[in-house]
Amino acid sequence: ALQISLDGIAADPDNPQSYFHAGVAYLGLKQYAQADSMLDKAEWIWPEYIEQIEPFRENAWIQAYNDALGRIEAGDERGAAELFEMANLVYDKRPEAYLNLGNTYANMGEFEKSVEAYRKAIEVVERPESKEERDEETYQQWQRYRLNAKLNMAQMLLLNDRAEEAIDLYNEILEEDPDNKTARSNLAVAMAQTGQSEAALGIYEELLNNPEASVLDLYNAGVGMYQAENFEGAATAFEKVVERSPMNRDALQNLAQTLAISEQWERLAPYAKRLVELDPYNEFAYRFYARALVATGEEQEAVAQMEKMQALPFTVDNMQFRGAGRIAGSILNKSMEPGTEVTLRFHFYDEAGNEIGTQDVTVTLGAQDTQEVFQLKYEGEGELAGYGYEVVTS
Repeated sequence: ALQISLDGIAADPDNPQSYFHAGVAYLGLKQYAQADSMLDKAEWIWPEYIEQIEPFRENAWIQAYNDALGRIEAGDERGAAELFEMANLVYDKRPEAYLNLGNTYANMGEFEKSVEAYRKAIEVVERPESKEERDEETYQQWQRYRLNAKLNMAQMLLLNDRAEEAIDLYNEILEEDPDNKTARSNLAVAMAQTGQSEAALGIYEELLNNPEASVLDLYNAGVGMYQAENFEGAATAFEKVVERSPMNRDALQNLAQTLAISEQWERLAPYAKRLVELDPYNEFAYRFYARALVATGEEQEAVAQMEKMQALPFTVDNMQFRGAGRIAGSILNKSMEPGTEVTLRFHFYDEAGNEIGTQDVTVTLGAQDTQEVFQLKYEGEGELAGYGYEVVTS
């Protein structure tokens, strides 16, 4: 059928029917770019074809979209992104592929592309025709997609150093949904980035007193208050995080650092001990713990902890959870032979502190006093809220 249609185009380049049939044939072959080109040509020559062609386009969208979801399940994010792009190319009147494309690009660290995908999802829903073309249940679902797209887009703008644009978007969301805690929390983060510290602190204080604030909201409040040198507020926020998410290593380290700066040694000691257990090759964790032990009269144990730290053949530094299941850090070689392989086994935890998976990462050490960067990504079923590691080979 395709060759017959192509022969028809060659014989009569102005015949829209040949382009129509060629486009449909290409859709059947999942050659979406070629199909879109042929169908565009048919519609341009004969606009009356638009209504007839639209169901073919939407069916192809469904096919490409489902294939993209299959790629995600198989761990092929790049292939999924390409298929979501093809789905949107052939039919651009549904938001789901744009929304998933934004999520996929975000997971891949391509924040600018993610922003544009979320923007397109919002535009699709806000088309006046969308309400007319869909039933009420579908349209209301799309409105929820639009809100999610706005929240995600604003977050990507923040990560892309476009805080002013993020502020505008968060304010839009809060006009529609004044009780949206995520938008309010992230608005404070954006305000802090643009020097509006006083306004940001007001929002953070609201969050600390809100029993419904999420762990992420509280964590962001802690970071913001720390940056504003409100160390007591920051410590309170980070404590609330680790109470609800006991294996949140990043919150534990931030809490330990905050309490050390404010010299609250007795309060620090149990948290520093937990940090050493989760992050046993972290020099800072040992220093925090030893200092707290000295201040609380446990000098002998403090000496033992410092001896452990000094005996470490390497240290794990700069570790951070970067969202979307990604963890990054580095290993500093202190006394091992260059070329030695070190394997860290990461343990992943949900918010309640239950283990939800493990993953090994192997790093080849460079020369002594040099760092080697590592990264890994959690891809399990549960939602990642905390992590720690142990050394399994070195």
